[in-house]
Amino acid sequence: MTRRMLFAIFVIIIVALYTGNAQAGKIVTDGLVSFWSLDRDTISGEKAKDLMGKNDGTISGKPKEVAGKVREALEFGGATDFIDCGKDESLDLPTAFTYEVWINPSTAGEGGAKNAGPICKAVDGGSWSWQLRFNAPGGNFMGFQFNAGGSVWITVEQKLNTDEWYHIIGTYDGKTAKCYLNGEMKSEANINDVSSGQDNFFIGQDGWVNVFDGIIDEVRVYDRPLNNKEIEQNYEATSQLAVEMTNRLATTWAGIKMDD
Repeated sequence: MTRRMLFAIFVIIIVALYTGNAQAGKIVTDGLVSFWSLDRDTISGEKAKDLMGKNDGTISGKPKEVAGKVREALEFGGATDFIDCGKDESLDLPTAFTYEVWINPSTAGEGGAKNAGPICKAVDGGSWSWQLRFNAPGGNFMGFQFNAGGSVWITVEQKLNTDEWYHIIGTYDGKTAKCYLNGEMKSEANINDVSSGQDNFFIGQDGWVNVFDGIIDEVRVYDRPLNNKEIEQNYEATSQLAVEMTNRLATTWAGIKMDD
């Protein structure tokens, strides 16, 4: 066996190990409708690219690029800092969904004058479907408020510290809504289907122009409820969409000339 052949085998083993490790750190993509990573290479002027769907966001104000939970993120805090992702029907999910976000609050929001929230589907002065925001009844915690035959809440059930990362997920399977914090289910409620309407999807505010003060990263929308294992996978994920290694391996192999 020549040295070139040994080198080729070595490259294949390394690529295989890399691919396995990379895939282990990836997010769930089954049912993923929209994904705003808010990384530097997804921001162009006033546009925030939707990596999975067609819901690119329009940036208002001057949110600042900062280090994120995964790669870069955006820091919000100005009176007009938010992203409007529109109201395409792909974001109208009254009967089953998962809404997911990483946040790092800069100010304590519990009990504050503003019901600030990082993501929502609601319009100031109009209709609303849901919000993720502070000041839920009973503890002023952050939680999902659903317009589901009345206002219904599921919350993180604890105060959030400033300058600390939190992974928050809300799911609904057509019967039960659940709220997860850092991979663990914190509260649930049986609810009716969520109101379907012409509400815009916003990042950085609660829909009623109460802007979030802090960092937001990795915003995702699924058209189905993620299960506990999938939620843990996304919480533990260290990277994003699956890296396609087949072409890399083919290119590497083609570049290796073997001796007879």
